[in-house]
Amino acid sequence: MTRIVEAAFGSEIAVLSSGSILPLRSVPENIRQSSKFRRIAQSIAEVGVIEPLVVARVRGEKDKYMLLDGHVRYAILTENGEAQISCLVANDDEAFTYNKRVNRLATVQEH
Repeated sequence: MTRIVEAAFGSEIAVLSSGSILPLRSVPENIRQSSKFRRIAQSIAEVGVIEPLVVARVRGEKDKYMLLDGHVRYAILTENGEAQISCLVANDDEAFTYNKRVNRLATVQEH
């Protein structure tokens, strides 16, 4: 029995206007004041966005996208006045963070 597996994302990076992206949550002020936020902002300023935002189309709305992952990057880019943002368009509208299952602990810390 052969089953076709669908791709989770479109095959190309989409460049979307910042106004067409709808964040699912806002970035709290304490996060905006953190050193991690400043490091990400500095990295974006020097290198650009390395990991594109993850969005999904809003059903029934033309040219509207829900922001699934990348709220901090989105906040930084909109603060900097970016009109166009590179995004991966998800084929599902699953509103969970794709990095949720990523383990950020070193191997020694895990054990």
